Amino acid sequence: MDGNALDSVESADELAQVIDSANSGVTPIAVELRADIRLTDALPSIEADLTIQGNGHRIDGNGLSDSFKVGDGGRLNIIYVNFINGKQEMNTVISNTGEVDLTNCVFDCRSERSLGSITIYNTIILPWDRKPPSEMKRGEMSLTNCAFLGDPKRNLGVRLENLGVLGLAHCTFDESTNGKSSVIFNGHNLTATHCSFVNNRGAGAGVAITNEGSVNLSDCVLANNVAYEWGGGALINDKGDMHLNRCSLLGNSAARGGGAIVNHKGELQLENCTLMGNTADNNGGAITSFRHTAFLTNCTIAGNRAEQGAGLLAYGGDVRLTHVTMVNNSAEIGGGVYALDEGYKDGIGLRNSIIAGNQGGDYVGCLDYSVGNLIGDGSCDRSLSGDPMLGELVEPEDGSPAYYPPLPDSPVINAAHRHFCTDSDQIGRRRPYGWTGDIGAIEYISDD
Repeated sequence: MDGNALDSVESADELAQVIDSANSGVTPIAVELRADIRLTDALPSIEADLTIQGNGHRIDGNGLSDSFKVGDGGRLNIIYVNFINGKQEMNTVISNTGEVDLTNCVFDCRSERSLGSITIYNTIILPWDRKPPSEMKRGEMSLTNCAFLGDPKRNLGVRLENLGVLGLAHCTFDESTNGKSSVIFNGHNLTATHCSFVNNRGAGAGVAITNEGSVNLSDCVLANNVAYEWGGGALINDKGDMHLNRCSLLGNSAARGGGAIVNHKGELQLENCTLMGNTADNNGGAITSFRHTAFLTNCTIAGNRAEQGAGLLAYGGDVRLTHVTMVNNSAEIGGGVYALDEGYKDGIGLRNSIIAGNQGGDYVGCLDYSVGNLIGDGSCDRSLSGDPMLGELVEPEDGSPAYYPPLPDSPVINAAHRHFCTDSDQIGRRRPYGWTGDIGAIEYISDD
């Protein structure tokens, strides 16, 4: 079949012929689907440039180990395809060591014809083919406006395992149930913008994302995810680097530590984020951090619950809170912060932060230093205590993280230590607005 003359595909056999034609040619091939396709055999490995315009049709993986396998020299672009799996066992939809771009695609476990879970591998390393990182060919994958839909009634989910370079934009991950696996396992480089991870469940830690590499999340929502046996209802950072900016972590829960996040010997940075309504049966209603680095800047942490450290539980390490507003959290011990030194160096540094109105004590445990803070009960710093006088919760219409603004007579206004003031507040307004900055995540700006 002449690949250059083929412009439509209506069967699995025709799709296989298209791939063979692309692999044998020198020019890119673009085709469109004119019917739903059910695979009966694994497709040929893609080693050239192929674009598939799906027109909303289904591709049924039928439980095959690799529906689409993209080799080192392959480049696959798929637009507007609905992927399902028509067998009970797990279907690997895509296995990639080349380049893959997916746009407006749906990975659907809810369809009555979808009977198994779905997996995507971006760079897969076989046990007998391990190479040093410098010699490894890492796949590159970009997903835009894609939906990953699990089926909690049948305990089906979508999994994405990344050991390459993975970029996500405007994607949704909803209601996956993956046993002890996360929705996304990242072992190398993951960037996600304007994505949502909602109502996912798992027995393991880090239900939405488990990170052992580098993760950057911006303008993302992680809500109502549940780790029903372990910790990290939404995220676990396991010896990796994790950076969140303008993200909302809401209503996540874990049976053990870290209702929203567990940081285990990793580098964790949160900027301009809100963590609210998260719970842990044990410790760290919002965050549990073990023995390494956690920097929180311009963040709101409110309404979280745990037995110990409802806002933050820290086991040693270098932990710094700068312009954080931590209010209305509840625990038996340390409703705001519970800090244990555990014999490790460093400690918690508090800078220009509000920790107040937390049941079980605003701050319990060891402290490295406190500068320019308001601690409601004066538990770790009596220089400024009492009611911070904050307004009602503001939930922006654009979906950006919620926050508590200071009232006009609040004692936090113009009370921050200028040396530790950030250039802007949680919602991006200039700081300082007055002669020095305000304590907490939000800078007060008068209407005058």
